[in-house]
Amino acid sequence: MALTHYPDVGLHPEDALGTKGTRVTLSREPNGKAILFVHGYGGSAINTWKRFDKMLLGERGFEGYDFFFYGYDGRYSTTEFSAGILCAFLDRLFRQPFSIIGPLVPITAAGRDLDGFRYQQVILAAHSLGAVICRRCLLSAHRKGHDWPSRTSMVLYAPAHKGARVSELLRMADGFLGYLVTSARYNSPLIDELAPDSDALKTLLAQTIETTSSGDARFLVAQKVAIAEREKIVVNLRFGNDPEPTPFPGSDHCSVCKPNDKFVAPLDLLKNAI
Repeated sequence: MALTHYPDVGLHPEDALGTKGTRVTLSREPNGKAILFVHGYGGSAINTWKRFDKMLLGERGFEGYDFFFYGYDGRYSTTEFSAGILCAFLDRLFRQPFSIIGPLVPITAAGRDLDGFRYQQVILAAHSLGAVICRRCLLSAHRKGHDWPSRTSMVLYAPAHKGARVSELLRMADGFLGYLVTSARYNSPLIDELAPDSDALKTLLAQTIETTSSGDARFLVAQKVAIAEREKIVVNLRFGNDPEPTPFPGSDHCSVCKPNDKFVAPLDLLKNAI
């Protein structure tokens, strides 16, 4: 199998822009395109997408793509804050890519011109809470007048846009468990933000529909959406004008975004989006 990419490396602290554990796999023959994987609640940059980082290497069609396995605080930060961090990261990735990827490999070896290289397309592959973060990020960037959102698209795995059932379970708890729940909700504002009837999700839906109504913000509409058969965490309902979701038989909330030799659906979904 041809060696299409350099070994994955972690971002230097000064280039991480507030991200946590982000790792990057750079193509040896870059085509100006990248895939940025965004994990969900309590997830991590690599483990959430287990096997994606290996199966993409040498896969036909992905040879020129750079892969970013993005990490952030998916437990104790609000969606607004996490979206802001992601927005700043993407803004710099589009406008000054070498300020992030330049230190990772020798520029001459990477086959990239220091002044001329720019990303023409970035696919945001997001799981669960990550889908909410990505859409809020793009909405914010569009309202700020950034031009790069038009060069993005979204592929979503078990998105949490319609809320998480765990929020309702937490609301029903009482007694000692209720004390633990109250503590958890205080420390993790996301528990309330991901409730199906939360103001945060209602506002996101309303703003997305309003912004896309003119037809000039198609990047706010997901390109592909996958849902799990044995879903016990998020609500499997369509969000706004997103396409009808693709069901993954036999999968659950965690496995829906983890391809393997016998379960290639997550990889195929992404392949159909490039």
